[in-house]
Amino acid sequence: IKKADTATKEKKKLILPEMLDTNELRYYQAFNERGPVITVMGMMIGILLYALQKQNIRKAEEERKKQMIEDYPEVISKLTLYLGAGMTVKKAWRKITEGYMKEKEDENERYVYEERRYAYEAVTTTCHEMDSGVTEAEGYENFGRRCDLQIYIRLGALLSQNLRKGTKGLSELLKLESIQAFEERKARAKRLGEEAGTKLLLPMFLMLVVVLIIVIVPAFLTMQI
Repeated sequence: IKKADTATKEKKKLILPEMLDTNELRYYQAFNERGPVITVMGMMIGILLYALQKQNIRKAEEERKKQMIEDYPEVISKLTLYLGAGMTVKKAWRKITEGYMKEKEDENERYVYEERRYAYEAVTTTCHEMDSGVTEAEGYENFGRRCDLQIYIRLGALLSQNLRKGTKGLSELLKLESIQAFEERKARAKRLGEEAGTKLLLPMFLMLVVVLIIVIVPAFLTMQI
């Protein structure tokens, strides 16, 4: 008898009303599944973190290139100066490396490299390559490819070609390159100054609006009184 009663109860279903007075009733099943929500949120967070990482890498690469372009006139002028003093290209290269390492390590110097200078790091790496057995011409070409900028690729090719053909006339070529590099640097600084002036227009306009409000509102209130 108990088994029959249990079977009868299992067969019974709860029937909910469809109408309440004149209002139609609708029923919805509660959504308690948190798994899909957590999965979707995790995927979205992962995508956002990946995009942020790519953006940071791209920004760091842009900063690296900008810094190397700024350091190019200094590198080329030092190389021209040492060659004019009678040094060979390799000795001049080593001298630039030694100067960079000394200024980087000596905290008592007037000018200290507070951050990594990628152009000088590339020069130092090339110097170490030549010490380890890489030929001088190949080292300069690797230097240009390592920097991955047209001006440094041109410098590496210039040093490599003149090394094969002879260093005669190299000092004059580097002097012309140095002059051109400084002219480009001045033009770039002028362009950045103009861009900075353009960016200041919006804050100046907002300040003008604030000043006008400060002047006009009290005058208007006085007229109303």
